[in-house]
Amino acid sequence: MFVICLMNLMGYNTDRLKWTRNLDLEGSLSPVIAAKKARPSEVGSDEDWEYLLSCDYHHNFESHLLAGVLQLDPLEVLHPKEETFPNLGLDSTTLLFSHIPAIFFVLHLIYEELKLDNLMREGARSLVILLYQLARDLKLDMYMDSYWRDYPLLVKALKQTCKIEQAQTRLMHQPPFLTAEPPSIYRWLSSCLNGDIMSSFPYLPGICERTKLIVQSFALYILGDEKALLQESSKYLSRIAAGQRKQQTEEDNKRLSLNPCALSSSLATKLVVSLTNLGFTLKDLETVPFGVALPIRDAIYHCREQPSSDWSEAACSLIGRQDLSKQAHEGSLHKTKSAIGHVLLSDGGSDTEAEEEEDGMNDMNQDLMSLIWNEDLRVQEVRRLLQSTHPVRVNVVQMPEMSDHEYIEEKENRLLQLCQRTMALPPGRGMFTLFSYHPVPTEPLPIPKLNLTGRAPPRNTTVDLNSGNIDVPPNMASWASFHNGVAAGLKVAPASQIDSAWIVYNRQKNTELTNEYAGLLMALGLNGHLSKLTTMSIHDYLSKVAHQALRWRTVLIGNRTHWLLVLLLAWSVLGMGVI
Repeated sequence: MFVICLMNLMGYNTDRLKWTRNLDLEGSLSPVIAAKKARPSEVGSDEDWEYLLSCDYHHNFESHLLAGVLQLDPLEVLHPKEETFPNLGLDSTTLLFSHIPAIFFVLHLIYEELKLDNLMREGARSLVILLYQLARDLKLDMYMDSYWRDYPLLVKALKQTCKIEQAQTRLMHQPPFLTAEPPSIYRWLSSCLNGDIMSSFPYLPGICERTKLIVQSFALYILGDEKALLQESSKYLSRIAAGQRKQQTEEDNKRLSLNPCALSSSLATKLVVSLTNLGFTLKDLETVPFGVALPIRDAIYHCREQPSSDWSEAACSLIGRQDLSKQAHEGSLHKTKSAIGHVLLSDGGSDTEAEEEEDGMNDMNQDLMSLIWNEDLRVQEVRRLLQSTHPVRVNVVQMPEMSDHEYIEEKENRLLQLCQRTMALPPGRGMFTLFSYHPVPTEPLPIPKLNLTGRAPPRNTTVDLNSGNIDVPPNMASWASFHNGVAAGLKVAPASQIDSAWIVYNRQKNTELTNEYAGLLMALGLNGHLSKLTTMSIHDYLSKVAHQALRWRTVLIGNRTHWLLVLLLAWSVLGMGVI
């Protein structure tokens, strides 16, 4: 609709132009006038067959190697006679007839602007049809050649020419910025890379902003001209500002006055900071053609390794350092909230701390993980799934025909199934918290509880497996407790400063050793810390091994502590090359 109105205002008869009539066939885009849908017809015609034979797909198939191998004979196509319009001219009395050259050049600059945006290729394709028609009527052969090189198949179908009389040509205003050679942004950038002498590239302020940004970026980073970003610099850009609003000019001057490059050391840093101040983001960079954006990507690559510590969040995001952008954004928040958070933890956060200490995963570096995964809550979700300290939810519906005793047995059977999942959590928690804890020599290693109880809604009653209503496997939680101790011991980092006293200190006060402590010893052996046991401690453990060997048949599964100690000590000594 806009193209037809513009062509009519410039003096064209759109009813007699073939390509403008095809625009009407595409349907009305007006929200008021709805397009009329053609009735579908199931009966074909000879014109349909001739259309298929004359299409580009058929010509490409006939020239394919497969058609020659199959010895397919080419089909004869009756080409219809081209529709001609005698005495096709322009109306010189229309409103925009005298401004056709200026309109054409402005549309050409917009076309060059669209070539710098991958998302606007369809818009450039639609605009080149109008530009080629105007260039042919104005007899601008170099412009026609430029459009033909960009879209040869599209321009080939445009064969109508509107004749402009000599008297009508004198009525047109020839703008001084209309050049015989078409300005090409690709040619200008290529000359810049080759180091050739270039003329200033024309641009429309407020419209061709990407063209100006790319030209200034090349001039700064490729040619090394640090004054390329200044507004007063007309060496690389020539402004076409006829009829520009004053407000737009002031806004443009305000944006171009931002020049933080004076304090920067390298050209890459100056380019990145300047692009950030102009509002250029990574999403904008993705829409720039790759060859055109290559110098900007090279500057970003050099700044990504050693960014400045005082850069803004937008600058860090532009160079792909979202971790630093998150840190820069939250830096002020940490300063303002640190004192408040300290008071809250000291006053009413004791219960929360106790709950976090029970799950065995509170030693993870939350600040670091929030920088790595700053767009979701995957860490919190993994921590929720791996915790084994809270009772599980036993949701069983009591049917009307079910007695109370049967209902209790059904809940305990359900709890027994859920306990299998709970007892499988420690290995996953051990992998999640691997080498994340540096213990304090004066504090024991916290081992989270393995809670095998449940809560039944809606009264939140406790459900356990000790009532005797169902058969529970003997020593069911022995191996799970052992794995729970292994998971707690794997948290200890290999570089931790622990000694034999700390290992013995983690033993419980009673003489009977637990399964958790057996798993802890195994984890310390895997981490290489078990070799730090003193000779006295080793003798103490080995003497208990001999004592347990005398009553071998009564050894419980928890007494594997001593045998694991002997095996792990042997591995440690073998690793040191003593044996």
